[in-house]
Amino acid sequence: MSKMDECKKESRGDYSDVWAHIQPKHLIRATKNFIVFIDEVNDLDWETTREYDERQAVNMSECNAIKNEAALMEEIPCAGLHANAIFRFKRLIGEALVCGLEGDSVNGRKMLDKAKKYLNDRCEETSRFWYLSAASLMCLVFIFVGAGIWFDKLSAKQLFGETGMWLALAAVSGSIGALFSVIMRSGKLHFDCLNGRSLHYLEGVSRIWLGGISGLFVALAIKYEIIFATFTAGGKMAGVMLIGAFAAGASERFASSIITKLDSSSTHHEQSITTNKDKHKGVPHE
Repeated sequence: MSKMDECKKESRGDYSDVWAHIQPKHLIRATKNFIVFIDEVNDLDWETTREYDERQAVNMSECNAIKNEAALMEEIPCAGLHANAIFRFKRLIGEALVCGLEGDSVNGRKMLDKAKKYLNDRCEETSRFWYLSAASLMCLVFIFVGAGIWFDKLSAKQLFGETGMWLALAAVSGSIGALFSVIMRSGKLHFDCLNGRSLHYLEGVSRIWLGGISGLFVALAIKYEIIFATFTAGGKMAGVMLIGAFAAGASERFASSIITKLDSSSTHHEQSITTNKDKHKGVPHE
C-alpha cells in the first residue's frame, strides 16, 4: 500500500483501520472506540476497544441496560414481517445502542421506544393484510358459488328446490355482509402478527363462515315468517331474505375475536406480573 493510500485510510471517518477485521453487512456506526453493525446473518452486533472498556467500566449501568433491552427486542419473533422491515427495525435498535455506547442513555431509550413503535406498526399492517386476505378469499369462494346458482337458476332449483336455492343465495349474501363488516372495522382492529399467519387465516375465514351461517338461519326464519312477516307480502320474500341475510352476516362483529382474546390475555398476564413485582419490591426475604 502506498503512502498516499495509508494517509487516505487514516483520514477516513469510519475508522476502517481500527475495525479492519470486521466485515459488516451494514455499518450503523464506527468510531475509534466502538463499532455497531449488522452482520452477514442479519444479527445486530457491536464491538468496543479495550481502552473504551477500561475507561467506561465504572459507568456502564445505563449502557448495559440499553444493551440488554436491545438484545431482548432483537429476539422478538419477526418471521411474518418483510425482510426489509426487519432490517429497518434492527437498524433502529442499532442506533439506540450507539446512543448507549456514547453515554446518551436518554436518547438511547427514546430510540428503543421508536423501534418498538415501528415494529408494532409493521406487525399491525402485516396482521391486517393476512386477516383481510383470508376473509376476502373465503368470501370470493361464496360469491363464485352464488354466481353459479344465480346464472343457472333452473339447474339450482332442480337440485335444491326453490327454497333451497334462495337459502343458498342467502348464505352468500350473509358472507358478503360479513366481509363488509370486516372491512369497515379493519382500521380499528389491533391484532399482532406475532400470533402467527395461520391464526389470522383461521380468524378471517371463520368470520365469513359465521356470516354465511347467520344469513342462512335468518333467511330460514324469514321464509317461515318467524320474523319480518309483514315485509314479505306481495312477492317480496326473496328480496327480504337476501337483505336480512346480509344484515345478519354483518353481525359477525359481535362474536369474540380469537386473536384479540390472545392479545388481551397476554397483556393482562404481563400487567399481573408487573403488579406482583411492584407489590413485592423492597420486601425483605427471610
